[in-house]
Amino acid sequence: MTIWRTLLLSFLAVSLLPTTGITLLTFDQTRKALEAEIARNLLAEASAVMERIDWMLFERLENVRTWTQLEVMQELRIGDIDKRVSHALADLKAGYGVYAQLFCTAIDGQVVAASDPHTLGQQVPAQPPWLAAALPEGTVLLDPLSFSSLAAHLRLHATIADMFQHGKMIGTLYALFDWTEIFRVLDQAAHDPTTPQGQQRLVILLDRDGRIIAASSLLRQRGLLLSRALASWPLAEQGRHARQGIMTTGGRPLGMDEVLVGYAHSRGYQGFQGFGWSTLVIQPTPQAFTPVWQVGFSFLLLLTCTGVIAVGVRSSSPRGLPVPSCNWPTLAGTSRGRVRRRSFPLRAAARSAS
Repeated sequence: MTIWRTLLLSFLAVSLLPTTGITLLTFDQTRKALEAEIARNLLAEASAVMERIDWMLFERLENVRTWTQLEVMQELRIGDIDKRVSHALADLKAGYGVYAQLFCTAIDGQVVAASDPHTLGQQVPAQPPWLAAALPEGTVLLDPLSFSSLAAHLRLHATIADMFQHGKMIGTLYALFDWTEIFRVLDQAAHDPTTPQGQQRLVILLDRDGRIIAASSLLRQRGLLLSRALASWPLAEQGRHARQGIMTTGGRPLGMDEVLVGYAHSRGYQGFQGFGWSTLVIQPTPQAFTPVWQVGFSFLLLLTCTGVIAVGVRSSSPRGLPVPSCNWPTLAGTSRGRVRRRSFPLRAAARSAS
């Protein structure tokens, strides 16, 4: 190995080793910060989705409760002969835009007023309610969810009291809430603009028993609505009992490897205490941490460029130290010649003197 190569390797070691150490340390700190930020984003998204669903449910419950107290509803005492109730229901349906149908039944369960005239005269069979929402000024009941290939509905209903006879009921108001409004909220969360193009999150709404009662489009296409596919998943159990949190776990129930999940439990809204539902925002770990690997590649590229520049700078410098060019033997010989020439006259003078 030449002296120049030894100096080059020494220069690279002195310049690149500290740079590599600092780069690795910086990347490690950056990676941790990015991973924490990504996890916080999932948690914030899960909480925001749950809060919005709680607000939407509260609005629907309050609609039904307050509409039963409208003065026009007393027309049910005479079977809504002049169709005032039907006209009012049609206006409410058109004004709110989130109801598939509004109708009222008499005590015997027959529809006597409706936003859709084709519903008049139909019989509504009684069935046990799925849930009951006890509001500060009344109770609203919810029937089981109804899903079909074209529509999804949640039917809410509350009794209508007779304002002229205390304790007497004159009918029931039914409202078919368009459940696709909930689907739309989950789809918006799944298509978050910060997610890389072509990749989607999975967003799920679970009831207190662990059933999937709403999900983003990818999961709906798999036919998982109303299934208990996640009921035994430890993360789903955690989401039903903890207020909110973040977890990295295996995604086998969803056909995935490791996933990062943000979950939030329902907190209700104002006087509405909620139904114990929870939301999960799920993203595969490799997909979630794509920005981390992009930053790592940038650091690696920076380190490579630094090494190339260092080698280029050192290669362009002279390969050795300048050495004085002197012909020492010639100089020595010349000096000896001069001495000899100078000493010759002395020896000649000595001989003549003798």
